[in-house]
Amino acid sequence: LELENIEFDLSDIIEKTAMIMTHRCSEKGIALITEIEPDIPKNFVGDPVRIRQIILNLLGNAVKFTEKGEIRISAKGRIIIPPYCDLIISVKDTGIGIPADKIDTVFESFTQADDFTTRKYGGTGLGLTISKKLAEMMGGSIRVECSPGKGACFYVNLPLPISDNQEPHPRPLPEGEGRNCPLSFGEGAGGRGVGNVLIAEDNPINMLIIRDRLTGMGFHVIEAANGKQAYEKYKENEVILIFMDIHMPEMNGFEATRKIREYEAGKKHTPIIALTADAFKDDRDKCLSEGMDFYLKKPFRCQCDSTLYAEKIGASDRKAVC
Repeated sequence: LELENIEFDLSDIIEKTAMIMTHRCSEKGIALITEIEPDIPKNFVGDPVRIRQIILNLLGNAVKFTEKGEIRISAKGRIIIPPYCDLIISVKDTGIGIPADKIDTVFESFTQADDFTTRKYGGTGLGLTISKKLAEMMGGSIRVECSPGKGACFYVNLPLPISDNQEPHPRPLPEGEGRNCPLSFGEGAGGRGVGNVLIAEDNPINMLIIRDRLTGMGFHVIEAANGKQAYEKYKENEVILIFMDIHMPEMNGFEATRKIREYEAGKKHTPIIALTADAFKDDRDKCLSEGMDFYLKKPFRCQCDSTLYAEKIGASDRKAVC
């Protein structure tokens, strides 16, 4: 695995990643809040895709083990030796927490708490293991602080160079009411008018399910019946999220994803969610290795997890939610 070294906007990654989890949090009645320290540099140099993956894995884990309250994503940083900044990203939840005797093993694959917790929530999956490995590959680390019944807070430390291109953050509010209010993505923020979502799906029923749910949330849907159409419509429109069926005529989802990733090289990363009926681990791993960010397993439930832009899903290891 090779890491990229490109310029990226940290706040853009955090806010869009949070937006991806909005729907799952709204369904559980959980507030999702982002806090970005005003003095933190805006642009860094590193691998934004891997950093996004770490945040999503931690968010997915937090949503999985939180039934009420809130999940808070925070970012702050301090200059170590110019141009390096010690970037600290934290994901804090009000979930079930982790027993003291399990903290040392929480980053191991499929860590489980007690039998009751395992039956109700499942294990932590591979997401935390992957996040730890990615953080270490970038010269950083990840740790957790928690207590049973009071939630958990995961801290990711990454030493990253600051980009020479430093546009200012949006001007802070003046002192007074609202000055320190965190940015919150919840049901009310839903996704109203957020942008275009591209759906590549040759099954009209599946298309209808996803389209109706997304349009009901305020998104504008662009439809494609095969991978070739999806690639062309991606180039013609500015989209913020793509749902990509794997098995389509003319060009399958893997081919379309590869072409999209080649086309967007050096540009902003567009999240792609695979739509697949394949339930085997090898099939799911292939989706991720081909450049997709997550996958959604068919058949969809009537509540339509497919709306996930509300997004990108959130199983702890970038897996299916159905």
